[in-house]
Amino acid sequence: MKRVAILLIFVLAAGAALAAEDNLNRGMKFYKQHRYDDAFQLLRRDHSEAAAGSRQKLQLSLGMVALRSAGLYQQLYSLSLRMSLGYLTRLIADEQQLDSRLVKLYLGMTLLQTGELTESTAFLAKFVDDKGALEKDRQLAGIDLGAAYYLQGKKDRAEKFWSKINGNPSDPSIVTSLASVYNRLGLDAKDPVALCSGALAQQAPGTQPSIRMVSDIVGVYAGRSRIDESLDLLRQSDLRSYFHEEMLVENKVIRFYDPMLLLNLFHLYASAAVAYLQEAAGGPDEKLAAAAGTYLCEGYEMTGAADQSQQLAEKLLAEPKWPAWMKNRLTIRLATAQYLLGQKETAESQFQQLLQSKPDPDLAAELLMACCNHGIDFPPAVISATELAQKGEGKAFASLNHALGRYYLWKKDYVRAVVHMEAGRDKSNKNRIEFNDPLMLIHLADAYYYSRKYSEALEIFFEMSKQFPAVRQIQVAIQGVYSMEQKSAGDAKIF
Repeated sequence: MKRVAILLIFVLAAGAALAAEDNLNRGMKFYKQHRYDDAFQLLRRDHSEAAAGSRQKLQLSLGMVALRSAGLYQQLYSLSLRMSLGYLTRLIADEQQLDSRLVKLYLGMTLLQTGELTESTAFLAKFVDDKGALEKDRQLAGIDLGAAYYLQGKKDRAEKFWSKINGNPSDPSIVTSLASVYNRLGLDAKDPVALCSGALAQQAPGTQPSIRMVSDIVGVYAGRSRIDESLDLLRQSDLRSYFHEEMLVENKVIRFYDPMLLLNLFHLYASAAVAYLQEAAGGPDEKLAAAAGTYLCEGYEMTGAADQSQQLAEKLLAEPKWPAWMKNRLTIRLATAQYLLGQKETAESQFQQLLQSKPDPDLAAELLMACCNHGIDFPPAVISATELAQKGEGKAFASLNHALGRYYLWKKDYVRAVVHMEAGRDKSNKNRIEFNDPLMLIHLADAYYYSRKYSEALEIFFEMSKQFPAVRQIQVAIQGVYSMEQKSAGDAKIF
């Protein structure tokens, strides 16, 4: 938290704080309150019309906000995938009572995303063969079935499914779903962008594309420098929307969602973060450029470009004039990149040097969090964080308790995970994102879920949904599991 405050001063002090920069100040206030969507919308409106003197600050600010949004959606996707799988697995076990067709489709799609190809193929093939299902839904299943075959090396079989669907799509959303699969498999020769653009052109005048179309298009556009088009599309969409609704027995309705929406939002904001930070890092003010470069290292790391992260971190660390907090942060990014590139001993040596410098709680937390996020099991980081956490409490130690909670969540020690994260949570405003890091709240809700404290997890996501409406799908999955465990006769949905 201390480093956030320092960087905000760093950004806002670069140049005169004139009336023209009021929105920048307001945007960074939203950022500090973790209202990332509000901050991003406000700053983005000013970006295209910003004067030269303010443009670099806006680019850095937008990059920071987008980077934090990307980190949230990355964790939300992981959580939604697991919780959706748990919910759908329970539904399929109750299939005779529910008589649901769509559960096979969505379980097959979710299993495909988790990499369980054999199981995914079985459910999707069964749905494709179901003559009682809608043709549009069978085509949707066929697209993902083709992807499952492709990933199993059965490429001819995959192409057979895709060509049949592409030749006679039942709906524009089928075209974008096909484009999404091509994009995810790296089949650029099939031109997924053109497919998405064509599907949008087929939309009837005055109608909005479905949430499935929006998700697919955003995923395709995100990595192809079509960020503004994706963001504009999102602004017209209700991210709480369900993908399918199925009426079953009396008083029973099931709404289905696709976790892929959260993954596509991650890709969009990660791409936006890298784009804005690259612009800021190339700007005229060298202090702002260095700050942007520090965050850009994290953006590269997040998007799988560890080599670029390493090169940039080494370049910035070679310059002796930067403040200690920036050098420490860059060292964490450098060591993380080295680890991801297979340079384990060098990375651990860098981590060890940071620990020997007697880090403050924020630095120790950032180091441990980097390890957890990338599956780096480095016991000295845990020991150092634990020793520091025992020396104090309150807001100054919130990030440290979050990191320790995140570590124990990774290790599936849910009791200790909850203890640490509850210790770092604001006691008077326990679920409000203005007073708590939303990433901590996500991890705490995750630990609550596996501790079967469903009500506590739902309370967190209810508050988060006010700023991040796409978490609706997670609320529905948790409520569905909770209802079935309580043997409730009510709907598996939240009003």
